[in-house]
This record gives sequence, C-alpha cells and structure tokens, in this order.
Amino acid sequence: MVETDTMPKPSPAQVRVRSVSSFIAILEKEGLREAFFTDAPKRNVLPSGDPATIKRLNTELFQGHNQVTPMDLSVMIDRYRSSQRDDLDDAMVSIPSEMMAYAVQFVESRGLTATYPLMAHLANCKGGPVECPEGI
Repeated sequence: MVETDTMPKPSPAQVRVRSVSSFIAILEKEGLREAFFTDAPKRNVLPSGDPATIKRLNTELFQGHNQVTPMDLSVMIDRYRSSQRDDLDDAMVSIPSEMMAYAVQFVESRGLTATYPLMAHLANCKGGPVECPEGI
C-alpha cells in the first residue's frame, strides 16, 4: 500500500515495559525468541512519556541511546529483568506500527493466542494500546 497525504502512516503503539518484558518471556518459553527477532522489522523503538521518564529510560534501559532496535531492546530488557527491578515496568516505549503488525502476525501464525492471554490481547488490539491483562 502506498502512503499518501490522505492515507497517513499509522501511529506507533505506546506499550509498557512490563508488557514488552512479558512478551519476550513468552517467546523465550516457547523457543521462538530467535525466530521472532530474526525476521522482525529493524525499525527503532523509542522511549515515551514525560521528559523525566524518557530521561530515565534513556539512562537506565536504553543505556544512553535515544532509540534502539527491537533485538537490542530485548537484550536490554533481559538485563533489566535480571536486576530484579520493577521501577520502570509502567514506563512506556513507542513501538513502530510495522513492528506491532509483525508481532500480531507472528503470534497468530504460531497459535500463541490460544495459550497466552497477553498474545490474544495483542492480536485483538491490532496495533492499538497494548497492556498486560490482569495477572500477567
């Protein structure tokens, strides 16, 4: 599809660090992490929120980078999770629409929506706001 002035490009999705972390943990559990990131769009993920939150994300999660690739973000989230911290869980990152569409296609094509509430929720959102369902 060609983007025109009358057909604007979809906005990036604002997703909590907790939700991204849970998504990555599910991929890891299912042995699909490498497959997901191998074919994932190489569009950059950005920190999101108020200036103080963006500064914290840049410093503590993005390690001084203003934007990172999805694979780099997954490594940074692994490091964050291993530190047993949760103070950034509610902070938001901005996921490009192409990446969200790829994630939806990936989880649907592998039948993950039937097993994991977060994956079903992701598929139902179709790129809208994605939050961890209660209990995840």
